[in-house]
Amino acid sequence: MYLFETMRLENGKILRQNYHFQRMQHASLQLNIPFSPTRWLSCIDDLTSMYPSGLYRTKVILDESGQMDYECHALPHTKEMTARLVKMSEDTPDWHRLYKTSNREYLHHSKESDLILLYDKANKILEFDIGNMVLQFGDAYYTPPFNHDFLSGCMRQFLLDRGLIQTKYITVEELKHVLAKGGQLWMINSLREWVPVILIK
Repeated sequence: MYLFETMRLENGKILRQNYHFQRMQHASLQLNIPFSPTRWLSCIDDLTSMYPSGLYRTKVILDESGQMDYECHALPHTKEMTARLVKMSEDTPDWHRLYKTSNREYLHHSKESDLILLYDKANKILEFDIGNMVLQFGDAYYTPPFNHDFLSGCMRQFLLDRGLIQTKYITVEELKHVLAKGGQLWMINSLREWVPVILIK
């Protein structure tokens, strides 16, 4: 098992870097994994110096022994994605949901759609398999409230901190109703930022 952060490297700068740092540091403390801020900064320095221009997907990996490594690949533009609703298994351990680790079996799906949009036994909308959910209706942007039931993403927190989105409890039925009335579904994450999503059956 390992922790990881997937980040957007754009023209030599890693966006929302401090959010990613704080999330990995917090997760390492909770999971009792050694974490070196010095090694983190060294990885960031390597990445930003080697890729001073262009758009890249970077991944910093922290294994259980405290060793840290990174990957970097070109990031293509994502215009739109499709998603299906999938009920979250009640057997999914809390720590699988809360921390970004390599234990992500609960997110595997048949690929009949680009994404899956998870909901719980109470029909509360939770998150996409690769990011958080935002539901737009008019000028309002809503994301589900965090109740230790999904991975709270860096982009989500960044937008909440700036007052650009707000939290609202959203059920499956409410989601479908808003979309039928002309609302827009978005997948947000720190890598791709804002991606429009079409919900399919």
